[in-house]
Amino acid sequence: KPHSIPHIYLSALPSSPTSSLAVSQHYLKDFPGALAIGKGRDNSWSSLVITFKGHREVATSVVFSPDEKFITSGSFDRTVRIWNTQTGQEMCEPLRHTDHVVDVTFSPNGSYIASLSWSSSLPSTGTLCIWDVTTIETPILSVMLPIPSSCSIGQFLSINFSPNMKYIAASYDKIITLWHFDNGQLSRRLTHEFEQDIHHFAFSSNSKSIALSLYNM
Repeated sequence: KPHSIPHIYLSALPSSPTSSLAVSQHYLKDFPGALAIGKGRDNSWSSLVITFKGHREVATSVVFSPDEKFITSGSFDRTVRIWNTQTGQEMCEPLRHTDHVVDVTFSPNGSYIASLSWSSSLPSTGTLCIWDVTTIETPILSVMLPIPSSCSIGQFLSINFSPNMKYIAASYDKIITLWHFDNGQLSRRLTHEFEQDIHHFAFSSNSKSIALSLYNM
């Protein structure tokens, strides 16, 4: 039977990696008449599982949903995309910003996506959007951030939900701004006389502390 299971496995043997003890070195010697590939075989199995294609410009951020069923990504093409991790297919139409998307993240419960965009045109602005993954068509919250004219994309990188879902926070320049997640109202701005810019930040598991990483431009 040309399409039997043994035939399929036998056909795959010649293209198995040369370093594969379980397949290549163990079984090929038992089939001296099998097709042989002289050049071009990989040395080891590829670690690449799946490739997600759709963004038209550089992808700037990517994150798994908490249940690992989905991946969301942001890009300079001004879109946020949601992908099925098993099939690689997009789950819906792209979520659109008017400017470059620089960061995306899922909420701890996986029900919301936050995305952050940045405009280099003066006066510089940033837009923080929150999307409900069940409705997804328009953001349930959109906040404009005034960005200092001296700020570049390297100084405006990070958004995070607090683990208790009370806050959504964004960092840019030398500032971290927190909003109440339930109503979008400003909670506070955390500033300090840092000599370096904020590159990234993270909430502690109890949502009471924030750790920062700093760098020089």
